[in-house]
Amino acid sequence: PIAKNKFATAFLDITERKQLEKNLQESQQSYRTLFEFSQDAIATLSPPDYRFSSVNQAMVRLFRATSPDDLVGEFPWALSPEFQPDEQTSYEKAKALIEEALEHGRTFFEWTHRRMDGTTFPCSILLSPVSIHDQTYLLVTIRDITEQKQHEKELRDTNAQLEQAIAKANELAIQAELASAAKSEFLANMSHE
Repeated sequence: PIAKNKFATAFLDITERKQLEKNLQESQQSYRTLFEFSQDAIATLSPPDYRFSSVNQAMVRLFRATSPDDLVGEFPWALSPEFQPDEQTSYEKAKALIEEALEHGRTFFEWTHRRMDGTTFPCSILLSPVSIHDQTYLLVTIRDITEQKQHEKELRDTNAQLEQAIAKANELAIQAELASAAKSEFLANMSHE
Protein backbone atom coordinates (compact mmCIF):
# COMPACT_ATOMS: atom_id res chain seq x y z
CA PRO A 1 0.00 0.00 0.00
CA ILE A 2 2.84 2.44 0.77
CA ALA A 3 4.50 1.84 -2.61
CA LYS A 4 1.15 2.48 -4.30
CA ASN A 5 0.80 5.85 -2.53
CA LYS A 6 4.34 6.89 -3.49
CA PHE A 7 3.62 5.92 -7.10
CA ALA A 8 0.28 7.79 -7.04
CA THR A 9 1.93 10.86 -5.51
CA ALA A 10 4.73 10.80 -8.09
CA PHE A 11 2.16 10.35 -10.86
CA LEU A 12 0.15 13.32 -9.57
CA ASP A 13 3.32 15.45 -9.30
CA ILE A 14 4.23 14.63 -12.92
CA THR A 15 0.65 15.27 -14.06
CA GLU A 16 0.54 18.63 -12.23
CA ARG A 17 3.95 19.61 -13.60
CA LYS A 18 2.90 18.74 -17.15
CA GLN A 19 -0.32 20.75 -16.71
CA LEU A 20 1.65 23.73 -15.39
CA GLU A 21 4.06 23.49 -18.34
CA LYS A 22 1.13 23.30 -20.75
CA ASN A 23 -0.52 26.33 -19.10
CA LEU A 24 2.78 28.23 -19.27
CA GLN A 25 3.22 27.40 -22.97
CA GLU A 26 -0.35 28.49 -23.73
CA SER A 27 0.16 31.71 -21.79
CA GLN A 28 3.43 32.42 -23.62
CA GLN A 29 1.73 31.73 -26.96
CA SER A 30 -1.13 34.10 -26.04
CA TYR A 31 1.31 36.89 -25.18
CA ARG A 32 3.31 36.25 -28.36
CA THR A 33 0.09 36.45 -30.38
CA LEU A 34 -0.97 39.70 -28.65
CA PHE A 35 2.48 41.16 -29.26
CA GLU A 36 2.67 40.14 -32.91
CA PHE A 37 -0.85 41.05 -33.98
CA SER A 38 -1.28 44.30 -32.07
CA GLN A 39 -2.11 47.25 -34.32
CA ASP A 40 0.20 49.37 -32.17
CA ALA A 41 3.91 49.29 -32.82
CA ILE A 42 5.38 47.41 -29.86
CA ALA A 43 9.00 46.66 -29.07
CA THR A 44 11.24 45.79 -26.16
CA LEU A 45 14.43 47.53 -25.12
CA SER A 46 16.89 45.23 -23.35
CA PRO A 47 19.44 46.00 -20.67
CA PRO A 48 22.17 46.97 -20.21
CA ASP A 49 22.31 49.41 -23.15
CA TYR A 50 18.58 49.40 -24.07
CA ARG A 51 18.66 48.54 -27.74
CA PHE A 52 15.56 47.18 -29.50
CA SER A 53 15.58 43.44 -28.77
CA SER A 54 12.21 42.52 -30.28
CA VAL A 55 9.68 44.31 -32.47
CA ASN A 56 6.25 43.36 -33.78
CA GLN A 57 4.98 43.54 -37.35
CA ALA A 58 3.18 46.86 -36.71
CA MET A 59 6.55 48.38 -35.85
CA VAL A 60 8.12 46.93 -39.00
CA ARG A 61 5.32 48.57 -41.03
CA LEU A 62 5.51 51.86 -39.12
CA PHE A 63 9.23 52.20 -39.79
CA ARG A 64 8.84 50.91 -43.37
CA ALA A 65 11.41 48.22 -42.66
CA THR A 66 11.62 44.99 -44.62
CA SER A 67 11.84 42.75 -41.54
CA PRO A 68 12.32 42.90 -37.77
CA ASP A 69 16.05 42.37 -38.40
CA ASP A 70 16.26 45.94 -39.75
CA LEU A 71 15.25 47.28 -36.31
CA VAL A 72 16.45 44.73 -33.74
CA GLY A 73 19.80 45.75 -32.27
CA GLU A 74 19.31 49.45 -33.01
CA PHE A 75 19.28 52.16 -30.37
CA PRO A 76 16.06 54.25 -30.27
CA TRP A 77 18.01 57.41 -31.10
CA ALA A 78 19.52 55.70 -34.17
CA LEU A 79 15.98 55.56 -35.60
CA SER A 80 15.50 59.29 -34.98
CA PRO A 81 16.73 62.56 -36.45
CA GLU A 82 19.80 63.98 -34.70
CA PHE A 83 17.70 66.60 -32.90
CA GLN A 84 14.19 66.53 -31.46
CA PRO A 85 11.79 69.52 -31.96
CA ASP A 86 12.87 70.96 -28.57
CA GLU A 87 16.46 71.12 -29.98
CA GLN A 88 17.79 68.43 -27.63
CA THR A 89 19.81 65.71 -29.29
CA SER A 90 17.85 62.50 -29.72
CA TYR A 91 20.66 60.63 -27.96
CA GLU A 92 20.60 62.79 -24.80
CA LYS A 93 16.82 62.99 -24.66
CA ALA A 94 16.33 59.22 -25.19
CA LYS A 95 18.83 58.39 -22.43
CA ALA A 96 17.03 60.76 -20.02
CA LEU A 97 13.60 59.33 -20.89
CA ILE A 98 14.80 55.74 -20.44
CA GLU A 99 16.18 56.68 -17.02
CA GLU A 100 12.90 58.41 -16.15
CA ALA A 101 10.88 55.32 -17.08
CA LEU A 102 13.16 53.04 -15.05
CA GLU A 103 13.03 55.38 -12.06
CA HIS A 104 9.32 56.29 -12.07
CA GLY A 105 7.75 53.10 -13.41
CA ARG A 106 6.75 54.51 -16.82
CA THR A 107 6.90 57.61 -18.95
CA PHE A 108 4.75 58.93 -21.79
CA PHE A 109 6.03 61.54 -24.26
CA GLU A 110 6.02 62.81 -27.83
CA TRP A 111 8.96 62.06 -30.08
CA THR A 112 10.07 62.38 -33.68
CA HIS A 113 11.27 59.14 -35.29
CA ARG A 114 12.86 58.50 -38.68
CA ARG A 115 11.71 55.70 -40.97
CA MET A 116 14.06 53.48 -42.94
CA ASP A 117 13.32 55.60 -46.05
CA GLY A 118 14.53 58.75 -44.23
CA THR A 119 11.13 60.39 -43.67
CA THR A 120 10.35 61.61 -40.18
CA PHE A 121 7.08 61.37 -38.29
CA PRO A 122 5.76 62.55 -34.92
CA CYS A 123 4.72 59.87 -32.48
CA SER A 124 3.66 59.30 -28.91
CA ILE A 125 5.67 56.78 -26.93
CA LEU A 126 4.93 54.89 -23.74
CA LEU A 127 7.89 53.28 -21.97
CA SER A 128 6.97 50.73 -19.29
CA PRO A 129 9.55 48.75 -17.29
CA VAL A 130 8.99 44.98 -17.07
CA SER A 131 11.09 42.67 -14.88
CA ILE A 132 11.97 39.26 -16.31
CA HIS A 133 14.48 36.96 -14.59
CA ASP A 134 15.93 39.80 -12.49
CA GLN A 135 16.45 41.97 -15.57
CA THR A 136 14.47 45.15 -16.24
CA TYR A 137 13.34 45.51 -19.84
CA LEU A 138 11.35 48.39 -21.28
CA LEU A 139 8.16 47.69 -23.18
CA VAL A 140 7.78 50.37 -25.87
CA THR A 141 4.47 51.32 -27.48
CA ILE A 142 4.72 53.75 -30.40
CA ARG A 143 1.79 55.49 -32.11
CA ASP A 144 2.09 57.64 -35.21
CA ILE A 145 0.38 60.97 -34.42
CA THR A 146 0.84 62.62 -37.81
CA GLU A 147 -2.93 63.04 -38.30
CA GLN A 148 -3.37 64.40 -34.78
CA LYS A 149 -0.60 66.95 -35.37
CA GLN A 150 -2.18 67.92 -38.71
CA HIS A 151 -5.55 68.46 -37.00
CA GLU A 152 -3.88 70.54 -34.28
CA LYS A 153 -2.19 72.69 -36.94
CA GLU A 154 -5.48 73.15 -38.81
CA LEU A 155 -7.16 74.16 -35.55
CA ARG A 156 -4.38 76.67 -34.78
CA ASP A 157 -4.64 78.08 -38.32
CA THR A 158 -8.44 78.36 -38.04
CA ASN A 159 -8.14 80.10 -34.66
CA ALA A 160 -5.55 82.52 -36.07
CA GLN A 161 -7.86 83.32 -39.02
CA LEU A 162 -10.78 83.79 -36.65
CA GLU A 163 -8.73 86.14 -34.46
CA GLN A 164 -7.70 88.12 -37.55
CA ALA A 165 -11.34 88.32 -38.70
CA ILE A 166 -12.46 89.51 -35.24
CA ALA A 167 -9.66 92.10 -35.13
CA LYS A 168 -10.62 93.33 -38.63
CA ALA A 169 -14.33 93.46 -37.65
CA ASN A 170 -13.44 95.48 -34.53
CA GLU A 171 -11.33 97.83 -36.63
CA LEU A 172 -14.18 98.31 -39.13
CA ALA A 173 -16.66 98.87 -36.27
CA ILE A 174 -14.39 101.56 -34.80
CA GLN A 175 -13.99 103.20 -38.22
CA ALA A 176 -17.78 103.11 -38.76
CA GLU A 177 -18.34 104.62 -35.31
CA LEU A 178 -15.81 107.39 -36.00
CA ALA A 179 -17.39 108.07 -39.41
CA SER A 180 -20.84 108.21 -37.81
CA ALA A 181 -19.60 110.60 -35.12
CA ALA A 182 -17.94 112.78 -37.76
CA LYS A 183 -21.12 112.80 -39.82
CA SER A 184 -23.23 113.73 -36.77
CA GLU A 185 -20.82 116.54 -35.92
CA PHE A 186 -20.91 117.78 -39.53
CA LEU A 187 -24.75 117.75 -39.56
CA ALA A 188 -24.84 119.50 -36.20
CA ASN A 189 -22.51 122.21 -37.51
CA MET A 190 -24.59 122.58 -40.66
CA SER A 191 -27.79 123.01 -38.71
CA HIS A 192 -26.26 125.89 -36.68
CA GLU A 193 -25.42 127.82 -39.77
